Order: sequence, then structure tokens, then C-alpha cells
Amino acid sequence: MLPQTKKQLLTVGFLLTLLYALHGAIPIYLLSTFLSGYLNTAYVSVLYVIAYALTFLVSINLSKILHRYHNYRATIFIICIDFLAMMGLAFIDSIWLTALFFIIFIICSALLLTTINIFIEQYKNKAANEYTGSERGIFLTLLNLGFLMAPLLTSRFIEDNNFTLAFLISGFCLIPMLILMKHYFAEAPEPHYKSISFRDTFNKIRRDKNILGVMIAQFVSEAFIAIMVIYVPLYLEGTLNIPLSQYLGFMLPLALIPLVILPYEFGLLADRKIGEKELMITGIFIIILVSLIFPFVKSQSVLIWALILLASRIGFSLVQTMTYTYFFKKVHATDIGSITIFSNIFTLANIFVTLLASIIFILGGNILILALCFALATIYSLSKIIKIQDTL
Repeated sequence: MLPQTKKQLLTVGFLLTLLYALHGAIPIYLLSTFLSGYLNTAYVSVLYVIAYALTFLVSINLSKILHRYHNYRATIFIICIDFLAMMGLAFIDSIWLTALFFIIFIICSALLLTTINIFIEQYKNKAANEYTGSERGIFLTLLNLGFLMAPLLTSRFIEDNNFTLAFLISGFCLIPMLILMKHYFAEAPEPHYKSISFRDTFNKIRRDKNILGVMIAQFVSEAFIAIMVIYVPLYLEGTLNIPLSQYLGFMLPLALIPLVILPYEFGLLADRKIGEKELMITGIFIIILVSLIFPFVKSQSVLIWALILLASRIGFSLVQTMTYTYFFKKVHATDIGSITIFSNIFTLANIFVTLLASIIFILGGNILILALCFALATIYSLSKIIKIQDTL
């Protein structure tokens, strides 16, 4: 493959990342509220547990799928199924079918994140790892830009309780993704993907303290953001009576700005000056601090909550950028097993958070108990994270 063609495919991979983020972020901020129209908070959590458990079961078999069908055909198929699920969420008013389409959306979102990551890893600059931080910084900047733009779009629909239009826009974001895939990747060569069992991949990760440590750090950050995305909106609207439109239209966009402007700079910093480990641990301490503070805040001030959410995203951005940078300095595009597990750590984190929340809420607990349990688990996880060996 010519270098220019390879660079072009990497650029298209970044564009796919932005479109994927828009598609995924538009419904993700609405779904817990949307589902609460059918179910109470405890059973919304149970549905999330089911969705993410099924996602993980499908994901651990992705290496077998790619080994047989390759990344291009698998991604095309996933996009088409995802589009049908979004149309179902937009137009079908049935709790059972809504639950089914919700589960399909969650599964497809996780699989698409993995397949896009594989494309980017395959066509990135492999001359040296010195560019990994900046390239992954661009990836995360575009990913988070979509998540920044999404609440600005959805806040306008929520004022009229118009979930249908939001789901339609999310679905339509998949159409240009499909066009780009067919135009640029249909004839692109792909490596021979390894089909490795989940057990073998897990054992390999368990024996490598660096990869294990970075995956634990990624788990912590994804569990934290799951609490922020699923339960904080319910807490703000249901307990503090802060309108969802204010959360989506002002508080969240402000909080998401660090996720757009910081990853590239953090990536450069990790490439050239400071090791990933120090920045990663700094981000985790910010996450712990926010987790210990926010459940005790009873203020209805939009500004105060915007600042809390802002601090949470700064901590998350630090951890996210460092885990992506470190991990992709250590793996190759053909290591589908490790990439699949890494890309689906958010699935495991969501299973953990929603299962824990389901138990806490069914037993009569609240978000304070959930946040404190998470903070304690995060403090314990530091014993594994500090064993990571820096790449600098």
C-alpha cells in the first residue's frame, strides 16, 4: 500500500470516529430518561445490565468473526443492523420491542468502536511509537467532539419530549459512515486477523502487569463515566428538579469541552515529556475526589453542577488519553483479542456499575451509596495501576 493511501485511510478512519460519536452520543444521553417512561430506575438498571452482558458475550467472539469475514464486511453488517435498531427506537411504541432495540443499539455501538479502532491501528504511523499519543489524541478529540455536539442537538428536542427526532438523527449519522466504508475500505487490504479464545487472551493480559494495569485504569474511568451518564441525569432531574434541557443544553456541553481540547495536548505530553503513568494516576485522583463530593451536593445551582461535571471530565480525559496512548503503544492491529477486550472495557464497567446500582436501589439505597462504593473500589485499584512501567 502506498504511504499516501495509508494516510488517507487513517484520515477516513478519524472521520468515521466523529460520525460514530455523533451516532452513539445522541441517544446515550437520552436513553435512561427515555426508558424511565416505561420502567422505574431499578429496572432501567437491570435492562442496562442485560444489554451490556450480551454485548460482552458477543464481543469476545469478535476475533472469530473478523478471522472469517474481515473487518470491512463485519463493520458494514453492524452499521446496517444498528440503523434498523435506531428506526425501531424512533417509531415503535412497545416496551418489549423498545428493550430489544435498545439492546441491539448497545451491542452495535460497542462492536463499531472496536472495528473503527482496528482500522485506525492498522493504518496509523507505525514508524515509531513517538506518534501514538498524538494520533490517539486526535482519535479521542474527534470521539469526544461528537459527544460534545450531541447534547447541544438533543437539548432542543427534549424540551418538547421529542425522542423520535433524536433517534432519527442518530440513525442518519450511520448513512455517511456506510458510504465512506464502501468507498474507501471495500478494496483496502487487511491483515490476517488472529482468532484467539477469550481464555487465552485473558491469561495473556493477566500475566502482563503493564497491560493489566492500564486496563484496570480504563475500567475505572469507564465505570466513573457510566455513573455520570446514566445516574447523574436521573439524580439532577428526579431529586434536585433540575430540568434535563438545562443539563443537556448548558451543563454537559461546558463539562465536555476538556474532552475536546485536552486529549491531543495530553497525548503530545505523554509522547515527549511526561510518562503516561503519572498523568493517569493524577486523573484517577481527580475522579476519586469528584466521586466523594458530588453526592453530598444538594444545590440546584446549574453553575455549581456545571463545575462539578467539568472537573469530572478533566479527570476522565486524563485517564482516557493515557490508557489509549499506553495500550496502543503495546499492541498490534492483528491482536484482535486484546483490542476487543480493551475496547469493551466500557461494557464490563457498565455491567459492574448498573448491576451494583440495581442491587443498591432495589435494597433502598441511593446514588450516595453508589458513589461511595465506586470511590472505595477505585482506591483499591490503584495497587495494580501503580505497577505500570512508563514508556518514557
